[in-house]
Amino acid sequence: MILQTIYKELPSAVSLGYNSLKRLRQTAVALGRTGMDYVTDGRPSPPVLLRRSFERMGATYIKIGQLIASSPTLFPEAYVKEFQRCLDSTEPVPFRQMEKILSKELGRRYLRDIFSDINPEPLASASIAQVYAATLVTGEDVVIKIQRPGVQDILTTDLSLLLLTATVFE
Repeated sequence: MILQTIYKELPSAVSLGYNSLKRLRQTAVALGRTGMDYVTDGRPSPPVLLRRSFERMGATYIKIGQLIASSPTLFPEAYVKEFQRCLDSTEPVPFRQMEKILSKELGRRYLRDIFSDINPEPLASASIAQVYAATLVTGEDVVIKIQRPGVQDILTTDLSLLLLTATVFE
């Protein structure tokens, strides 16, 4: 019965193929970096290590961290407090990468045609997007929200792998 269930759910996870392997590698690297933090940063507390791991693993895990931060009755206080950083102050993606997304979405001349200025320091950085202050060519101050690179692929891959894992454990 369990093999039948796994076999039924397997195609959706396996069909991602390369993305799944790439994502597993990214996860292993993120966890390895967190292990190095433990050794080199004076052994940070478990909540700090877990938050860093979640941030490094990206959107799906940051969303889980946001759930932890928003559920003080379900999780220990130290974890809730630490994961509140996932609500709007995660490690930002460098602006040069975000500029590529703007250029792809708005055209290469977006800075001259639409915006007169964009502050490269994000106002907020969360699981799926970063927020920047900008000025339109008309002089109006605005805020722009730019989706992090590869978020859709990451979410799809992670959720498929989580589905497979949950099916196996079920």
